[in-house]
Amino acid sequence: MGGPTGTAIVNLELSADHRGCSASCATAIHALKDSSAVVVLGRSGRVLHVSSRGAILEDIRMAEYRTNFLAADIGTQGTAVDRDRRLLWFERPSANSRGTELVEIDFTAPHPTLRVLSADVISGSRLAPDLSGGVWLVSHNDVRRIDRNGRTVVKRALAPP
Repeated sequence: MGGPTGTAIVNLELSADHRGCSASCATAIHALKDSSAVVVLGRSGRVLHVSSRGAILEDIRMAEYRTNFLAADIGTQGTAVDRDRRLLWFERPSANSRGTELVEIDFTAPHPTLRVLSADVISGSRLAPDLSGGVWLVSHNDVRRIDRNGRTVVKRALAPP
């Protein structure tokens, strides 16, 4: 993490496994407003909440099962961050592998944990934060807005080309 002059003030080393970087590298970093902390997403299926001094505040596994789904996309299309509210959303296969879940982590909580908001999202959806709270999802056939309680408050079919 860099200081105002661009020099490193903290070097954070992520653990590697026997497969090397392809399985454990960081794929995204997001700054959280008013906390000087960042969220680091890694291919190993971990979310690290890191303070401005480099202390790992939380190390959260994104799934306790089948982490191979995370691959290279984690941190890109399957995630969204609301910097102002310190929220992270991501999609993952359900525990029974029969669907896809939308999961939220609230970094304002004393001990952030995973919370499933919806169990019926379409795999491969792209996510974006809703600036009034909640998250937007767009898939190949619809666009949805899901509020913080997991309710779908907008759902519109996309017309075929």
